[in-house]
Amino acid sequence: MRRLRLSAEGERGAVAILVAILLPLVFIGMAALTVDVGNISAERRQLQNGADAVALSAAMEPQTAPPRSRGWTVNPQSAVPEPVLGQISRTVQQWQAD
Repeated sequence: MRRLRLSAEGERGAVAILVAILLPLVFIGMAALTVDVGNISAERRQLQNGADAVALSAAMEPQTAPPRSRGWTVNPQSAVPEPVLGQISRTVQQWQAD
């Protein structure tokens, strides 16, 4: 019985070329994903710090007004940066709209 032998002499090394082309693309994708996750984490941390600072500021204000007239106020000398306060107010508005 004769064995059928496929001739693959002209295709040797094709896998190495494909790996050499595709591997950098995979690394670039992983690096982009890492940067995105890092940015999300940093923004979340900043928003949480702002929310904590607002809560502490509100808790430290004297509670002299009657309960019905009390509202949320933010101390202008608060340590919360303005972009964080803006993001918090937009988030609260979205929650109220939903």
